[in-house]
Amino acid sequence: MIRRLAIILIAAIAAPAAFAADIAQIRVLPGWRQSDTHHMAALEIRLAPGWKTYWRIPGEAGIAPSFDWSRSENVGAFRVHWPTPDRFGTKGLRYFGYQDTVVLPVEITPRRAGEPITLDVDLDIGVCKDVCVPVQATVGAALLATSTRPDARIRLSLADQPVPGNRAGVRSSRCRIEMRDGSPVLTAQIDLPAQGRDEDVLFESHQPGVALAGRSAVREGGILHAEARIRTRDGDPAFLERGSVGLVVLGDDQAVTIPHCG
Repeated sequence: MIRRLAIILIAAIAAPAAFAADIAQIRVLPGWRQSDTHHMAALEIRLAPGWKTYWRIPGEAGIAPSFDWSRSENVGAFRVHWPTPDRFGTKGLRYFGYQDTVVLPVEITPRRAGEPITLDVDLDIGVCKDVCVPVQATVGAALLATSTRPDARIRLSLADQPVPGNRAGVRSSRCRIEMRDGSPVLTAQIDLPAQGRDEDVLFESHQPGVALAGRSAVREGGILHAEARIRTRDGDPAFLERGSVGLVVLGDDQAVTIPHCG
């Protein structure tokens, strides 16, 4: 896995940077100020035909997007609402992301309610077709407190979110850590009705510096079994707090999110 990812990264570095502007066009959709004083804006990413970019959990081959909001003004907090990704495969690898156009809603809590927000964002995304290209962009917009009309594009993306586990029928989710050949492995058992014939289980680490590599899922009746290797970002075995793990089940019918694995 590490060697394959290294090859992908080398291809990305070697690709001509000027090419990236023709592959991905990124802009801010200013959105609207909500009644709770939060502002709902969005980042719109338009990709050239055949190109794809990655979800927050990229899968076996990919790089998660990153954002730097530090130069923005009147921003107390922000939250990206990720629409449900598509599933792709190449050279035996499975990854998760988007093609064509994706709208990423961004919910912003202003420091001073009722005042404008100046959004200034640096973002890094990976886009892939035959090669992978790193795209770095800076986008911004003035978000006015007087803008209260919802944007249909953002609302549509907000409606396309993974379903919370309690609404999807999750009865329990249990995780444990075991050692195999001297390396730690996280196993999960999810009591959940089938979400279609093809199901993926994605592990999301909320512990800094720790990555969970794996997506294998096997269903036995009402129980979905999956496991992931526990690694540092450099690929070395790592210590993990089970409470820092979230799960996402991607199925043919819908996606289900489980914020904590007991």
